[in-house]
Amino acid sequence: MRFLLKQCLLLLLAGSVIVAGSAIASTPSVGDPVALLQSLAQQMLTDLRQHKDIYATHPLYSYKLACRLVVPHVDVAEMERQVLPMHVWQNASAAQAQDFKSQFLQLIMHTYAAAISSYQSQVLKFYPVRGGYQDKQQVVVTSIITDKDGGAPIKVEYKLIRRGSSWYLYDMVVSGISVIASFREQFANLIATSNLDGLIQSLKWHNSQLAKA
Repeated sequence: MRFLLKQCLLLLLAGSVIVAGSAIASTPSVGDPVALLQSLAQQMLTDLRQHKDIYATHPLYSYKLACRLVVPHVDVAEMERQVLPMHVWQNASAAQAQDFKSQFLQLIMHTYAAAISSYQSQVLKFYPVRGGYQDKQQVVVTSIITDKDGGAPIKVEYKLIRRGSSWYLYDMVVSGISVIASFREQFANLIATSNLDGLIQSLKWHNSQLAKA
């Protein structure tokens, strides 16, 4: 469906940005969101360079890499809370909630995996958080991605939320377009016509197609 294709393209771009992180190899300081993103980027980039041929011919490895590196640093619960209307989430049965969580996470990981497989040596520069991050619960990390072939620079903003002493990603804004806001709009339209079960079935179908691809 068109709405899922649109989101896949957005996440594909955002995922490529993470993969194409700066060449700074650093261990993130506790509570430092910029260092966290830099570290994730470098880990993914290193793995890609070391196993380039494997990723090109075995998409399952890309999926596993996305799950291993991305999932632990994504606040999936916060993303779920924001993409579904409150009344839908509150009225969902335990089985519906579990099905949606599973399919939504699979969709995110499949699109990250596709981004990993299509990496083309883009370069990303992260910028410090304006006003610092020490006393904040939510921050936005701004970055600029450039293509070595001379394409126009792309601005990507990462939204992170603090949980204890750690930061977790819950949204990305690519050239002014929020991934979460786009999901929310399209999911709401589908729920209005075919309810939550219809959304879950649609996600299952698209995930199965992505898995085959």
